[in-house]
Amino acid sequence: MEELLKKPQGTCLPTLLRHQSVQISTVDKESRTAEVNHVMISHPDMFLGDSLVIHGVLGPFSPLQPRMHHIPQSSLCQSDSNKTIIEEEEEEAVPVKIEWTRIIQLLSSNGFVPFAIGLHSVLNRIIADQHKNFTGVTILATPNLVSLSSASPFLYEVMRRHILAQRLTNKDLASMPDKALLKTLDPYQGLIFTRRAIVNSSQCFMISGVEIVDPDMFSSNNFVIHGISHTLELPRA
Repeated sequence: MEELLKKPQGTCLPTLLRHQSVQISTVDKESRTAEVNHVMISHPDMFLGDSLVIHGVLGPFSPLQPRMHHIPQSSLCQSDSNKTIIEEEEEEAVPVKIEWTRIIQLLSSNGFVPFAIGLHSVLNRIIADQHKNFTGVTILATPNLVSLSSASPFLYEVMRRHILAQRLTNKDLASMPDKALLKTLDPYQGLIFTRRAIVNSSQCFMISGVEIVDPDMFSSNNFVIHGISHTLELPRA
């Protein structure tokens, strides 16, 4: 709290949500109080660790649902005109070159021929759309991909839905909270991660209701391929 009180009013602080910051809206050094996004820090320094501080606040900063208009948002910090953002600890992910040829070869030689053909058919378009943004990918491969011709306008949408925009191993998925949102190559259509308990206290992982039946089939530094039970359906318009 001592460090927050030293910062000028209007300072923006980056959060773990990419390109979303919160603002120190009020600082009162005499009463030793502060507000973030107009929400009072009610319990300062609840917990102090070597690399962790927990403050209690009176309410959330951003809406959990679009209709929750009464919750203060952080729009003040999203404007390009506000440059008092603390960025020294924020690192940009470095794009990498994805081994698409190797991915297609692995799929083709291990029972995923229709999926490999579908990916190959739309690969140039995927690369053109995402050429600067890849830091890793996760392929959700199904052996029974719905039959679509390479000319089908739906094939590109189907393939994008089966590729996550980051590399997530089975261990990474295991550390995720239930109902976490997974970003696909379609910026407007994510997938929902859930877990289901099975015998012997173990768990299986589901992606939008489709089971991961063969996790970590193939992996490299920039991609991982999981086998899933069947095709992920496109959301209805």
